[in-house]
Amino acid sequence: MKSEPLKIDFKEKDFSDYNQVLLRTFGGEIKANTYTFSKGNTKIKLYVHSQKSKFEILLSDTFIDRELSLDFDQAFDAELIVITLINKGEITSLSSGNSNIKEATEANLFIMNVLEPIHIQTTSKSRCQSLTLKLTLKTFLSLAPNAHDIYRQLFPEKIPYVYYSYFSQEINQVLSEVFNNDSSSPAHTSLVLARSLEILSLLINTVSKLKEKDELRGLHIEDYKRMQKAKELLLSSFEKRMTINDLALEVGISTSKLSRDFKKLFNKTIYQFYTDAKMNEAYSLLKSGKYSVQEICFNLGYENHSKFTKMFKKHKGLCPRDVIKECLN
Repeated sequence: MKSEPLKIDFKEKDFSDYNQVLLRTFGGEIKANTYTFSKGNTKIKLYVHSQKSKFEILLSDTFIDRELSLDFDQAFDAELIVITLINKGEITSLSSGNSNIKEATEANLFIMNVLEPIHIQTTSKSRCQSLTLKLTLKTFLSLAPNAHDIYRQLFPEKIPYVYYSYFSQEINQVLSEVFNNDSSSPAHTSLVLARSLEILSLLINTVSKLKEKDELRGLHIEDYKRMQKAKELLLSSFEKRMTINDLALEVGISTSKLSRDFKKLFNKTIYQFYTDAKMNEAYSLLKSGKYSVQEICFNLGYENHSKFTKMFKKHKGLCPRDVIKECLN
């Protein structure tokens, strides 16, 4: 039976208090700005740099046997910017308020204002590395005085908004240097601060270029909620046929807006997403070795065995029976 995720609530406003939360939850130890815990396969390292809430850095490197459910119920501030970069591993859910962001995309860069609680969920037995920067608008503009227009374009009103994209290879190299640096080195704090500022500078240029090309994806929080509901409806209806009209009625918007927002968030059409999800589910079921091809075919709503086989081969590059053979070998 699958165990429940380990839930941790971070009600504290500052990153500097997070180490104490983990200490109360797991035990472990805190030295300087770094929290560490190691027991069995579970390993946690959390580094915090804080300048009185004006500019904070959170460096996280974890491997935990259980799923983690993290809630950040902070004091909300329309002019507080949070930037998260995922360097390694899989975060299954990143959401703001009741809307899910990360489940809808494989992006590794998230930029948001802090107007609703933030929730993060991780998979079990997966190493996760992430860097989070939190800074006030005043600090942001003091570091990048020419970026005021970019900020106003991203957050024109005091409403919850999240952007998601991919960081560049240049940012990836700098981020890797941060995680590969020896945390016991006397220069560790200086290096993390310097590289974080470098990443912020590179991000400003990246965001500016993406905005110019209209390639930075983002939606109002309410539209996120609708698209998340549409996604959940699709993933729970493999065995039956659901039309776009049915989906639009369920989420309460027009078919044109549904199709447009869905494509914007998932970077796929509804049909592409639904078919990909079905084929991923089919592959997982085949790999389990518990079901026959025919059982999976009908469970996923395919009345025609040959049509299912053709679709599976198109998406996965091999026939369903080949997957079963691989498992047996």
